[in-house]
Amino acid sequence: MSSSSFSQQSAKLVSGLFIGLIVISFLFTFDSSLNTGVNTNIGSVGSEKIEFSEYEREYNFQLRLLSFQTGGKQLTSEQIELFRVKEKAFESLIGKKLLQVFANDEGLIPGESSIRENIKGQSFFQTNEKFDLVKYKSLLENNRLTPADYEELTKKGIQVEKTQGLLQTNLISKSAAKDLIALKEKKAKVTAVQLRKRDFQQFVDVNDEEINAYLADSTKKELVAKEFTNRKGSLDKPAEVKARHILIKGENAEKRIRDLKKKVNVGNFAAIAKENSEGPSKTKGGDLGWFKKGRMVKEFEDAAFSMSKGSISEPVKTQFGYHLIFVENKKDAIEAKIEDHEKKIAKELIQKDKKDQTESLWKSVTEEFSNNTNRSNWDKLAKKYNITPYYEIVINRLEPRAGIILIKGDDAEKFFAAKKGEKILMNDAAKNTILLRGDNVEAKKITDADITRERNNLARTVTNDLTEKMIESLWAKYGVSCGKRTINSKEDIVNCGL
Repeated sequence: MSSSSFSQQSAKLVSGLFIGLIVISFLFTFDSSLNTGVNTNIGSVGSEKIEFSEYEREYNFQLRLLSFQTGGKQLTSEQIELFRVKEKAFESLIGKKLLQVFANDEGLIPGESSIRENIKGQSFFQTNEKFDLVKYKSLLENNRLTPADYEELTKKGIQVEKTQGLLQTNLISKSAAKDLIALKEKKAKVTAVQLRKRDFQQFVDVNDEEINAYLADSTKKELVAKEFTNRKGSLDKPAEVKARHILIKGENAEKRIRDLKKKVNVGNFAAIAKENSEGPSKTKGGDLGWFKKGRMVKEFEDAAFSMSKGSISEPVKTQFGYHLIFVENKKDAIEAKIEDHEKKIAKELIQKDKKDQTESLWKSVTEEFSNNTNRSNWDKLAKKYNITPYYEIVINRLEPRAGIILIKGDDAEKFFAAKKGEKILMNDAAKNTILLRGDNVEAKKITDADITRERNNLARTVTNDLTEKMIESLWAKYGVSCGKRTINSKEDIVNCGL
């Protein structure tokens, strides 16, 4: 396939390319949970081999990426399986390899000088903003990489960057970029509130007589029992542990954690964690707070829940390193009983049946908001009905959004055409929205730099949908395997036995 045909198919490559570059910055935080000690060949893309060390780095990067996306918590073994981390890591690695092979075919090969300049410019190798050779060698050694290894990784990152530049060239015209910036710069302040009908069901009045009568009806009592069964999993209170930990990773981690084990006790655990732990909870003395099963990786969880209150574990190995765990407190599991919840459930079912009352309350509260737009009135109503108003939010014409409220089509036209203080109502069968027009916000002057930045941003967006097609084409052209098995698409990765 020719260079031009691939350029026309330009793809979500850009996001993939960025990932490729980001991986380099993550090389200095990966753990060795997958390490076999041997850099084996586990597959190929065309004539390019896929080494286990490459997969290991990608796997650990995907772990950290998902951990960040889920609030910074360590992923459990169940979550790793649920999110298909192993398959996604291999899929991501294949995508990068395909792009690198394509870059080689297209002659997008950086010279030695540009590779070295790129490395010298990477901030984690610098001291006082200058390249530090000692730091460079030390970081590579700590991560089991030679300078030649890292130069090769950097070369691949530059190739990906060059391919990105090839794909993005002239995708978006200057005039189109300028028009979009103008829409972004057309700004005004809005005060808004959205009232969803379903949210008012919980405020419909139900008295004790109605609840008792409902439960006295055998058919309705069965509905309550069925609803309790459906909810029981969330009503049960699972066992919980409150713990601190010390995490040690990297070189000589096991020896270092065993040395700390000899020093720690209940009284000094937090202080030693604060001084020595290498995890994010270090600043809090290793405090992890209360957690339930399923929140921690299996090895850590098994140890913590098997320990007694006030005890300190032997070293526990996980994919993150070696831990000492101090269990400060424990709560036993409490199973929910229907008698403790049936009245509340009955009330909710009665409220659900009172559709006319819900509709009436919803419309009444909408009128209260609409007829008196004074902030003190809105705050009072918001507190009573658990609603979030948005005050003086700056929105733009390109994507006019205030919190959860997106102002679409004709309503957006009406809003931006309105005068300060005017009220716009957006109503449908499920929700009512009230908009109050505020001041215009002065637009900044559009510069050439703004236009260039916007063109680049738009190019990334445009290429997103096309990248998958490009990678599919490259997949068919070069061929992909894992072990001795040929895999024809990403759906086949599940059969690789990773």
